[in-house]
Amino acid sequence: MRTSPDPASKIPGRLLPQRYRSIDGLEIWVGRSDEGNDYLTTSLACGSDLFVHVEGSPGSHVVLRTEGHKNPPPESLLDACALAVHFSKQKGRQRASVHVAAIKGVRKPASAKPGLVSVQHGQTIRFRQDPQRLERILATRIKEERTTATVDKS
Repeated sequence: MRTSPDPASKIPGRLLPQRYRSIDGLEIWVGRSDEGNDYLTTSLACGSDLFVHVEGSPGSHVVLRTEGHKNPPPESLLDACALAVHFSKQKGRQRASVHVAAIKGVRKPASAKPGLVSVQHGQTIRFRQDPQRLERILATRIKEERTTATVDKS
């Protein structure tokens, strides 16, 4: 099981995701750039993690770390949706369609431009942004510690 990305490794900081903590204590990772989105989705996320992205709109790839649970707590999923909308071109909108899929159904097509992925299966959540939820989740950003975090690839 993978844990937090190692900021002290030789991975450029621009590729490492921003990290937040859901109301249920699960980590939510947010890509910082197109290249960071690729790295997050194809290298860091794994297993039963969930890919969360606003449908039909450019924006950050968001990964809800499910810690092996097939059905993460609904409030954590809504927290991930709030971040997906906030870090997209839909930022500021009250409503958005957010696609959620298992990370194993997300693929990077050959020769696709950075940040572009293909998603199989999943579901669409008709999400309504709650300013209090967004404020709470943004306040949970996990500050990077340059010496303690590690990536376990088992």
